[in-house]
Amino acid sequence: GMLGSLENIARAKAEIFENMGPKAIKVAPADTDFCSIFSESSGNSLVTFGLSQDANYRLSDICMTLNQVSFKFLIENQNCASVTLSMSGRHNAFNAAAALSVYHQLGFDVREGAQRLLSFSAVSARMEKIERNGINILLDCYNANPGSMIEALHFLKVCPAPRIAVLGDMKELGSMSAQLHSQIGELAAQLSPEFLICVGEEAEEIAKAALKKGMSENRVYSLNSHDKAADLLSEQLKTGATVLFKASRGMHFEKIVRKIWPELAEDLH
Repeated sequence: GMLGSLENIARAKAEIFENMGPKAIKVAPADTDFCSIFSESSGNSLVTFGLSQDANYRLSDICMTLNQVSFKFLIENQNCASVTLSMSGRHNAFNAAAALSVYHQLGFDVREGAQRLLSFSAVSARMEKIERNGINILLDCYNANPGSMIEALHFLKVCPAPRIAVLGDMKELGSMSAQLHSQIGELAAQLSPEFLICVGEEAEEIAKAALKKGMSENRVYSLNSHDKAADLLSEQLKTGATVLFKASRGMHFEKIVRKIWPELAEDLH
């Protein structure tokens, strides 16, 4: 919202590379329109990770389940390690690949790194999975932006039904806010969770776009309070259901969670 565009954000991040020494390790994602910006800023000493065939470190065969994500980790397109995380979401595979890329650049064996990653657990409210009374609760409301919202919805698609997406405002998007919230609504309609509950003034654009793209009115709700969201959600919850909570931290979605599950009274963040 303050920098004006994703390209400007990329250029700001590239300033980190510009001020690093010539022997510094410089790693960046290959699957972005801005990789050339990172490469130029690094003095062409950049190493990359991602799905691209041109990446120095490549992921393949990403497989998601409710409880974990796994992938193959390739170095210069040679399979070097199979990685399994006891965490949810495709985005965590990319986070792990970034870590393994740095680990290998430091001179360590990536197979050893893959073993170390087995014990890694999620930080509270970052795609944290909790089970209560047969219901799968996905807490991913520490923060939110369009990219992470997209990944969360794609992950929800592979989870047990009925699937309920509780989405809130993505903050600090400036003049792009309405457009970007609408794009999330269009994706939600495409991925089609059983229920879409939108909470907040900006999140109303998600609901509007989902309805416009064909989701039925009895599956889409736009609300303006935590209590209303909790009451509605309680009516929809069934054993075996999966419910995703995704919003910027400023939306305080923990208030919804605590009203439904009082035993989760600890600070979720």
